[in-house]
Amino acid sequence: MKTAERPILCKLISHQQLSQIISKNLRWQWSLQKVAGFLKRAYPDDEDYQVSHQTFYRTLYIEIRGALKKSYNNALEANVGCVDQSTQA
Repeated sequence: MKTAERPILCKLISHQQLSQIISKNLRWQWSLQKVAGFLKRAYPDDEDYQVSHQTFYRTLYIEIRGALKKSYNNALEANVGCVDQSTQA
C-alpha cells in the first residue's frame, strides 16, 4: 500500500482567481453542480479550472470539520479547571 508523500494542496485554496469565480457564482445561488459545469464549459482547455462538485463538497467538509474542531477545543480549554460544585461534599 502506497502512502501519500505530501499533502495535496486543494485547487480551491491555491488558485485565487478560481476561488473568486466560484464565490461569485455561489452568491448568485448556483448549485455546486452548475458551477462545476460552468467551469468546464467556460475553460475547456484549462486543467486548473476543471473542478468537480465533489471537490467543492470535500473542501467545505474539511473547512467545517476544522472550524468545529477549533470550536470544540476552545470550549474544552475554557472549561479546564472547572469543577462541578454539586458533586463535592
